Amino acid sequence: MTPPVRVTVLGLGLAGGRIHVPTLQRLPQAKLVALCDPDPVRRAGSWPAPVFAAWQDALEVSADAVVVATTPETHAELTAAAVSLGRHVYVEKPMAATVAEGVALKHAAAAAGIVLQVGFAYRFHPLWRSVRRLLDRGWLEPRMVARAQFTTPGGEGRREPVFDVACHHLDLVSWLTEQRALEVQVSDGGAVGARWPCAAQLLGRYQVGPPTDVVTLSDGRRQVTVDRLRGWRLRGRPSPPVPALVLARLARSGMEVSFTRALAVFLAAVRGGDGVIDGAAGPADGIAAIAIIDALRRSVVTGLPEPVAMV
Repeated sequence: MTPPVRVTVLGLGLAGGRIHVPTLQRLPQAKLVALCDPDPVRRAGSWPAPVFAAWQDALEVSADAVVVATTPETHAELTAAAVSLGRHVYVEKPMAATVAEGVALKHAAAAAGIVLQVGFAYRFHPLWRSVRRLLDRGWLEPRMVARAQFTTPGGEGRREPVFDVACHHLDLVSWLTEQRALEVQVSDGGAVGARWPCAAQLLGRYQVGPPTDVVTLSDGRRQVTVDRLRGWRLRGRPSPPVPALVLARLARSGMEVSFTRALAVFLAAVRGGDGVIDGAAGPADGIAAIAIIDALRRSVVTGLPEPVAMV
C-alpha cells in the first residue's frame, strides 16, 4: 500500500487555513505533518498538525510536499527554499513577484526533478472541464468571446479584484485555447479586456461584492454559460448535471470541488503520476500569469492596451 504524501502547509489565512488544510484533511492520500503562520491569532485553536511561527522551523519537519499559501511577495522565497530541500510544491498564484523569479523557480524545479504546480484550481472545476471537452470536439471554436462577471468579498487575504481574480479567467482562456494572451487593458469600474492570437477575447468586470463568477462564451455559432458558484450544468447546451455539484448545491455545503481535484492531481504527481489529470498549471503557466499581471498594472497607469511579455 502506497503511504500518504506528507504535506507541510505554509500560511493559514484564507487559502491555506480555510481551503487547503480542510481539503487535505479530506484526502486520504495526504497526511499533514506541519503548519505555519507568523500570526499568533491564526496559529491559535485546534489544527490537525503541529503549528510553527517561522517557516524555517516548519520546513525542518520531514515532508514530501509543501503548499505555499502565504502572502504573494513571499511565494518565490518559500518555494525556492522548499525546492532546495527536495520538496514538491503547490504554490498559490502568483508563483512569484517577477518573471525573473518565476523563471528561476522553473529551472530549479526542473533541475531537481520537483513537481511544481501553480494554484489555478478552477481549471479542475467540472463545468470548465466540460467547456474544454466542447472545444476538443469542435462544438465550440477557439475564436470566441468570453464575457465575464467575477465579484469577490473584500477583507483578509484578498487584494484588488482586477489583479487577484481576473487572472483566473485570463488563465482559463489561455488553457482553453492553448495560447498566451497578447495584450490586456484595464478600464474604469474594474473592466478588463484581453485578446489572444486565435482572435479569442475576454471582456470581464472584476469588483468587490457578493460572490459571483459567471462567464458566457460564444463563438458566433454557439454559446454556453459557466456559473462556477451556483451552476450544476452548462447553460446553453443540453448536458447532464454534474452529480458532485448537484449534491453540493442541495446540501448548501459551499464545497468548491476545484481545489479538491487540483490538490488530488498534485498528490498523484508526487506519488508517481498515477491518475494524473491533464491541465494542471505548471511553472510556464505561472510565469505567463506573472507577465499578465505586469501588463494589467501597466494598463492601470496608462489606460491603454498593454502587451503581455512573451517569456
